Amino acid sequence: MIESKLRIHFPALCALSMFLCALVPLSAQAEAQTQVETLQLRLAQISGDVQSTFDIPDSGQTRCYSNTDEIACPEEGDAFFGQDAQYSTNPMSFTDNGDGTITDNVTRLMWEQGINSGKLPLDGAVEYCENSMHAGYDDWRLPNIKELFSIDKFETGWPYADLENFILTSDTPDKSEQYWSNNYYLAGSNALVNRDDIAFGVNFISGHIKAYPAWSAGERAKYAKCVRGDEYGINRLEDNGDGTVSDLASGLMWQQADSNGMDWEDALAYCESADTAGYDDWRLPGIKELQILVDYSGYFPAIDPMFSFAEMINEGGTTDYGYYWSSTTHVGQDEYYAGWYVAFGMAVGKDGLESHGAGAVRYDQKYVGHPDAEEVDASARIHNFVRCTRSETADTALVERPDSGNGIPFVYDLALPTRTFGPSADLPGNSENPLPEEFEIEEPVIPLERIE
Repeated sequence: MIESKLRIHFPALCALSMFLCALVPLSAQAEAQTQVETLQLRLAQISGDVQSTFDIPDSGQTRCYSNTDEIACPEEGDAFFGQDAQYSTNPMSFTDNGDGTITDNVTRLMWEQGINSGKLPLDGAVEYCENSMHAGYDDWRLPNIKELFSIDKFETGWPYADLENFILTSDTPDKSEQYWSNNYYLAGSNALVNRDDIAFGVNFISGHIKAYPAWSAGERAKYAKCVRGDEYGINRLEDNGDGTVSDLASGLMWQQADSNGMDWEDALAYCESADTAGYDDWRLPGIKELQILVDYSGYFPAIDPMFSFAEMINEGGTTDYGYYWSSTTHVGQDEYYAGWYVAFGMAVGKDGLESHGAGAVRYDQKYVGHPDAEEVDASARIHNFVRCTRSETADTALVERPDSGNGIPFVYDLALPTRTFGPSADLPGNSENPLPEEFEIEEPVIPLERIE
């Protein structure tokens, strides 16, 4: 049985101060009191300011996986311990309001339950939401990319949508089930991208965050899924001066520096054994936690400069920044060999050209040796970087999950795209020959050089 590892808040420590004083030397008492006062001050800064704080919904993943199979969730110290399903902070929770709207009880946002917009270019999607009177409300808006990604559900895969609460556009949807956010790709001028007016969206079938041409029209256009409520996902970062950065808004603490490249199993172990700044409860972040750290305001890499980032050389020989592992397994096509990551640098194809944008969310092979890596130019780097997190002001529990041994069936069994693209006219960045939206660039398995 895995014991619960609830994180004890320092305010609770205050209530135990008399007991602690009787057990520890005066120097330790003073240090503990300083920690208490520091965190109390930090909490005081955000108390009463609802809009400055937010809770990150869990991914919805409740099963554990090895590199290839569903497994019983590992014990602490075993291989693959510390993955997404084993940590729970804010389980996804929705209320059906009975009027065509759904309230997210974690983010406190209200959503359209279904889709009423039809396919629109980005400016049309913005206008549609601003003019909507759905369910009698007049304050609908197009969501930002963190809000839109917050309702992705990673339990079943394909689609990555909560079909118990939300309605897609078809009983048999395909990869065109794509939705606009209001975030333009502002880091696109960093290098090699020559398509103007690109904006991020979420594909609720494949689960990805990708950048799409904002002017897309006709069948290439996207849907608008409107939202109302205080804006979600605005970070409030603080450099703690000890190799860590706290996000006062989400309650997460992050390692300020990153790691060397490693596969998914090693990434899990790396965070579980980390002791940065004297803390022993570091873990590999879930995909929604990791995505909340992305800064979409135009930084390149797509993260606040408060964090340190090692440069690397990408597939095209260009100086770039890496992909970062999450603890969330890609559950799709009855295979579990891939894990989700965030591209803080360019999300590139095998030629090194931008494909999905810095801040994209995609998945990669967990280990060297999967058949895809030997038979085709698989979309794989495998040895990705790591930035561990810990819960500072949020109650994160280590939980035991049941193992069915039967896996989780797909809601839809969708075929992957099979068309092969040539080396010139169809490459990303070619504005004269825009790519079809289902296009996935295949990337070779090559070692990436880290620049110290």
